[in-house]
Amino acid sequence: MKKSFLTFCAILVFLLILGQTVVLSQEPETVEESESVTTESFDVAYKKYQDEMEIYRSAHEAYLFKKAQYQRFGTLTSRQEAQAATVRMLETRDNVVISYLLALETRVSEAIGVQDSTEEGLKVRVDEEVGWFTDHRNTIPSAGTLEDLEKDSIEAQSRWKSVDPLIYEVLAAIAHGRVLEFTDRTDEIFGRVKNKSEDIRTEDRDEYTFSDQ
Repeated sequence: MKKSFLTFCAILVFLLILGQTVVLSQEPETVEESESVTTESFDVAYKKYQDEMEIYRSAHEAYLFKKAQYQRFGTLTSRQEAQAATVRMLETRDNVVISYLLALETRVSEAIGVQDSTEEGLKVRVDEEVGWFTDHRNTIPSAGTLEDLEKDSIEAQSRWKSVDPLIYEVLAAIAHGRVLEFTDRTDEIFGRVKNKSEDIRTEDRDEYTFSDQ
């Protein structure tokens, strides 16, 4: 997932650049609470993503440590601890994805120039992915072995690859919306200037008329 998280960072930087001046609590439940984030601002949703990322980093470090201990000692206790650490790491990784998608959904809700039909269509698809990763996260603790957890991890990685096109489609819609908005503003300003120039051009008073030059 290292490459995926680099993708996270690059995308979120892009989101912030596009952002209007208007992608961790201590428990995974915060993501469940944030799954109604549609009424929150992008700043709030992005902060939740950052928090979940910090929790994931901590869980990943613990997972690497317990994995190394199990590989070294091979005891039942070390295996159980490695499995518990793996469960925690995979749960928090799914939480990162969920919070990222929710931040993305909130961002498109706040974006200017995006047509309602386009926004709703993208949000429905994002919600589907949030639902998938939520279900996946909730089934992780039921894995019986480390091998089962490895399969769960591969399944999530495969799903994430299929989400990539959707993410860039959302970002493209946000960028396109801003271009359309700025184009409309430019056209409106240009129209006002043109009309004012015509008014001045037809002015009869000498002190207000343009020179021939």
